[in-house]
Amino acid sequence: MLLNSSSLWTLTGRLDEAAASLEEALRLFRTFGDRRREAEALGGLGTLLLSLRRVDESIAVLEEAVDLLGEHGTPLVTARALSNLGNALSAAGRFGDAIARYGRSLAMFRELDDWYGVAFAAGRLGVTLHEAGRPEEAVQPLTQAIEACRAGGERDGEAQGYLALGSVLTDTADHTGALQAFEQALALYHDLGNGTGLVTAMRALGTTYERLGDAAGAAEHLFFAGLLHSGEGMPAIRADEEGNRRKGRPGPWRRLRARFGRSSRGATPSPDPASPPPSSGRRDDPKETA
Repeated sequence: MLLNSSSLWTLTGRLDEAAASLEEALRLFRTFGDRRREAEALGGLGTLLLSLRRVDESIAVLEEAVDLLGEHGTPLVTARALSNLGNALSAAGRFGDAIARYGRSLAMFRELDDWYGVAFAAGRLGVTLHEAGRPEEAVQPLTQAIEACRAGGERDGEAQGYLALGSVLTDTADHTGALQAFEQALALYHDLGNGTGLVTAMRALGTTYERLGDAAGAAEHLFFAGLLHSGEGMPAIRADEEGNRRKGRPGPWRRLRARFGRSSRGATPSPDPASPPPSSGRRDDPKETA
């Protein structure tokens, strides 16, 4: 009953009440000697404490959960707790410890053949390696995360993976590779109709072209990123395309959209080159594993 109450509080955003319910459940499990459910309650409580930004408490609780789950929990729940412990350690700036936990979690998810777990742990491992100033090492896990998302049909996660990979490749001075990664993200966000992601990918491409000294490419992408981000973006894009059509030349939006069919697997470009995808902005950040 207390676990159900905690879930309800969490769903309604009342995280303090959810944590209190889990703490009471934890006390009862300890009283009755139910070690498995005690370990699982610790894992849930540690994750909630992280959401409440009580980072040090979260680390202590999740470390206890991982130790107890190693004896009394299932491999799946243990792997999730390790990932969440990695999140807490990363939030505390303890990147080396976080990387070690993500690595253990990733190995367990692979053993379980859990594509979502692999995608999450590998993605977090890559991002944390990048944050720790080790971008060269981040390429492989981010590539694994992208492949896992693709295998599971999680295209939004795949696009986020390409954005992260592009940032890493930029920091390794592989600007050509970065362009390819950002192009893939752009194409996926186009297919998804994710306007927020589309703007992010266009800005990343514009910045990368600028680093390469391609002023035209930079201006083209940053121009459309700005238009799409503004409320007046679509009328301005259509007016620009109409002006280029009357001059008998393809406008930049037409050239950009012509790439979508090449970059994205199975993408079908809209027949109207002046009509970019709708802006829906699905989700911004991958959720923590619970």
